[in-house]
Amino acid sequence: MNPSIKSFFVFIVCIAGIVTTNALELNSNYGFFIDLPEGFSLVQSDGSSKFTFTNPQGNIVVDIVIYPSQTYTSIDMLAGQINSKLQAKSLDAWSFEYAGRKARIHLAQFQNNLQGYILSIDSQEPAKLSDGEKNFDFVMLAYTKSALFKEVKPILESIIDGFSLHASDRLKPGPYTTAQRTRITPLLIPKQIAFGGTTVPCVYDKNYADLVQQLVEREYAVLLPYGAIPDLVDDAVRRFYRQIYRASYSELVQLALLFSLVWENSSNQTTGVAANQNVSAALQPHFGIPAQPEGYVRALLAWVQDFNYVRNPEGSDVVNPITAAFEQTGDCDSRVLVMAILLKYEHIDAILMISLVHEHALIGVGIEGKGAKFPYQNQNWLIGETTAHVDLGLIDKQQSAIEDWFGIDFK
Repeated sequence: MNPSIKSFFVFIVCIAGIVTTNALELNSNYGFFIDLPEGFSLVQSDGSSKFTFTNPQGNIVVDIVIYPSQTYTSIDMLAGQINSKLQAKSLDAWSFEYAGRKARIHLAQFQNNLQGYILSIDSQEPAKLSDGEKNFDFVMLAYTKSALFKEVKPILESIIDGFSLHASDRLKPGPYTTAQRTRITPLLIPKQIAFGGTTVPCVYDKNYADLVQQLVEREYAVLLPYGAIPDLVDDAVRRFYRQIYRASYSELVQLALLFSLVWENSSNQTTGVAANQNVSAALQPHFGIPAQPEGYVRALLAWVQDFNYVRNPEGSDVVNPITAAFEQTGDCDSRVLVMAILLKYEHIDAILMISLVHEHALIGVGIEGKGAKFPYQNQNWLIGETTAHVDLGLIDKQQSAIEDWFGIDFK
């Protein structure tokens, strides 16, 4: 580890009962998760409240510190005291709410020529805690040498965005994206989307979609170096798509609700959704296994197959799922992400299947049906091709070798 970084541990002496879930997504007994880039490892801990992770080179450090609830009585006191202890000079700051709690991110210059981010999350009022929720003040630092900051800035931001306070927050934007959203003004774009024989009216926030596209490009910058590390590349790709999925998931709830209503009404042979029906205030749908689940999967597959085919080899070559869904555009992986999100709202499991050999993505759906299936995590997944007008369960013979593919789930 770099000496200047090592000496910074004067403040951080070093998550209780940490266990691994997906790839390197770590789960604490406190109930929170941290989805670190591949190759990071735990190098120091007191076993209960202080934890330090580093990358293999030792030049990027992540410190997590847990304080008893109400150690600091406000986010101002928490963030202020932490900055003071670290002798940190704040270069920028974002105050926001995260998971129902007051939070703040500081971009800071530290002592010993170090620079990075401080995420502070205040404890909750006891009356507002959900059953079984643990209460604590939380601080996470992600930092490096000042001379390296510009180079590794995407990784540091990605680390902050990989944190989730609760399991349910893994389907919501991470703290860094949540903070960034406070600085944009919503730009609501009305759309008319044809699905199930009905045109459904909806809106989406283009400015937030653009913010998520920035996240896509940031995560692509994080992913690129893993191309030279064969042992880590598959898991790095998995994390890349997990980060995109979580930032996009909640923005497709309206579309998922509309499509669900269309499908259920169509299945019941009723009139469908009126063109002026307002569902934005409902958001308490009867989401569940749809009538004729295989038919619903086929309808969604036909819908994404009609998207405009768009590629951008200059960048990540991935259109964020929000833009992809509402503008009906994108390449194979964008379409699979859209479809997987919409299916999850209906409690139908789906995975993203990736082939680095064929530079292609397919969807695997957890339903019964005829056709090609892909084995992953003790389940056979029915395959769907999203960029060609072919039926569910069909795959190009030249791409049919199972060993050419690996799966990514979003549970």
